[in-house]
Formats: sequence, C-alpha cells, structure tokens
Amino acid sequence: MGHVIRYDIGGYGGYQAIRWDAQNKVYIGASESRKDGHAVGY
Repeated sequence: MGHVIRYDIGGYGGYQAIRWDAQNKVYIGASESRKDGHAVGY
C-alpha cells in the first residue's frame, strides 16, 4: 500500500500493532498495556 516501515531504537509512545502470521494464517494483535487501547479479534 506504499507504507514505509522502519526500525529504530528508542522510546515510543502508545504502541498498538497488528501482524499477519502467514504460516498459521492468523492475525496477532498487541497493545501497550499502559494505554487505553486493547487488541480484539472476531
């Protein structure tokens, strides 16, 4: 989709992510536990 993904060392703010696991054909969600978000699947 044109997104540029970079890796960096350092502090981050609230972290939330979704990862596609192609081997098991599932999505994996994660959310920073100190923030108000949460990972939900259906």
